[in-house]
Parts: sequence; C-alpha cells; structure tokens
Amino acid sequence: MTPQETLHSIGQRFNELRRESMAAAYRYLQEALMSNVDVLVPTVIPLKDFLATVAELETFLKGSVSQTGQSPIEYLQQWLGTPDSKPPPGRVM
Repeated sequence: MTPQETLHSIGQRFNELRRESMAAAYRYLQEALMSNVDVLVPTVIPLKDFLATVAELETFLKGSVSQTGQSPIEYLQQWLGTPDSKPPPGRVM
C-alpha cells in the first residue's frame, strides 16, 4: 500500500468512527498512525514531527476521555438525553 493509500484508508475509518464517538476515532487514529509508521515516515512526514503528533494525540485523549471511554461531550449528550436525567452507570457525579 502506498503512503497516500494508507492515509486515505486511515482517514476513511477515522471519519466513520468520528460519527459514532470522538474518543474512539482519535484512539483509532493514534493506533493506525503507529501501526503504519514504516509507511508514513519519512515519505509523508519526518520522524520528529510524526512522534510529536502521536504524543499530542495522547495528551488530547488523556484530557478528553473519561473513565467510561467517552469524551466529555459524549458523556453529557448521553446524560442529558436520558428521561430521568441521571448520570450513566459507572460515573460518579
């Protein structure tokens, strides 16, 4: 697979996951990038920039994903969408 095909494939899957869960999409993106480092570096991106991007994704995920595996936005959407307005199971408010 060429670097362009690899990026296209990663982008398509990311977009599919993004419709369902932002946290899952970004976890996938980080994993897919690391799984394809040999294809993407240095053809598409220098190693230094690649590692910085993956590290930034890790920081983003730590700040945006709760213990339930959901982003704060997804958590609030689920909580506010329930008829009894109770937090989802597994989460203490």
